[in-house]
Amino acid sequence: MIIDIQHLIWNELPEVTSFTHKLPEVLDSQDLSEAFIIAPNSCSPPPEWISWVNEWSHAVLRSPGIALVQANPDVSDEQLRRQYAVISRTLGILNDRYGYFFDVKDQGLDYTKSPVPVSKTNAETSFHTDSTAKVYFPDVVGLLCIHPAATGGDSLVTNAAGAYHHLLGHHPMALNALSQPLYRDVITPGSTYDLEAIRNNAFPIFSSDSNGLLFRYMRYWVERAYEKLELPLAQEITDGMNAVDAHFHQPENQIQFRMERGAMLFVNNRFLCHNRTAFSSSNPPRTLVRTWINWSS
Repeated sequence: MIIDIQHLIWNELPEVTSFTHKLPEVLDSQDLSEAFIIAPNSCSPPPEWISWVNEWSHAVLRSPGIALVQANPDVSDEQLRRQYAVISRTLGILNDRYGYFFDVKDQGLDYTKSPVPVSKTNAETSFHTDSTAKVYFPDVVGLLCIHPAATGGDSLVTNAAGAYHHLLGHHPMALNALSQPLYRDVITPGSTYDLEAIRNNAFPIFSSDSNGLLFRYMRYWVERAYEKLELPLAQEITDGMNAVDAHFHQPENQIQFRMERGAMLFVNNRFLCHNRTAFSSSNPPRTLVRTWINWSS
């Protein structure tokens, strides 16, 4: 499997300032309908918002695959949520598997003890792409910061196209192993949590479709699936994931930054991996708002 990835690879590590955009004051003061939160896909973004988002959205589709929008932190939570909803809807169609907008908060849970998303804990997430379900993946993951953590909770982003290039040159057998269907544990709310569901939830880490590279990775849920199925993980698979993790954790391959109130992060979920550091909450608690976006056809 040889995939065209040259337009996705970071030739040098992007500076945070290179993908940061300040929400214009003319947009900041606009009244926006609550409908963008309740039924976003039924709403048409205002032309001026479309025009502004189009100025930078191409950089989310291709390299660097990331945009950070800074809104006015002094507006209300509701206004921030509506602004975020309009920008997200301008980028594409929103998915409601967890609700169109899902508050990411520490709920005192432990994802190692029950099948819950890491987003409901305060743990480091490890580098991953969103959605462990075979039948669905978002093109873009959005995050809005309503309240930052007291300490920790930094965002990290790395490039899977670079990892693919590295494995192709240095670990071709491992790359081949990661290009075969692998079982993933089932954690989506409302799903059937049994072994048959896990057997039906197998797909590659590296693959491609008509839009190019498709990287789907969360190591923990791969290993958990094989444990539940009582199946050994082939050494080539373990070696491949070790090589991917080692590549991601090299400082020259990752961006790290802190999201403050009003920051809106949009990450290409097809070829970038994101992570966060462990955190301790403040009062009010650390609250980010996640949305899953698919490019409009």
